[in-house]
Amino acid sequence: MRADYLVEDVVAQTFLLAWRDLPRLRDPRRFDSWLFRIAHNQAMSAHRRRKTLPLESAPEQADLSTDGSPHDALDAADEAAAIRAALEQLPEPQRSVLVLRFLHGWPHAEVARALGKREEAVRALQYRALSRMRDLLRQELAPER
Repeated sequence: MRADYLVEDVVAQTFLLAWRDLPRLRDPRRFDSWLFRIAHNQAMSAHRRRKTLPLESAPEQADLSTDGSPHDALDAADEAAAIRAALEQLPEPQRSVLVLRFLHGWPHAEVARALGKREEAVRALQYRALSRMRDLLRQELAPER
């Protein structure tokens, strides 16, 4: 099954389950984290069935339309690729925390609710993930000698 079909299936299943379970939503202000939790569970189920799920859905963070030189744009693209590769090497819980915190801008408390973890656990996962990312990026972006 192609990745785009897999994503469509996960999204469809997520909204089907959300529609079915909507009466169980206790706090409508928490809809985002409630829906994310359903989507996360569906994605993890699909991942376990498929064994590999690429990080293609993460948005590109590098601004390749800089006013700088083409060399600067290539450097930014290389850095974005290195970051994506490093994210793919992280364990899933660490990757989820970083994506939610830094790509989506969620606060620790919201990430904790979405992942079903304590806020302290999310902070610890974030610390370990950032430490691991730093090490991976140093290896990847270090100038060749």
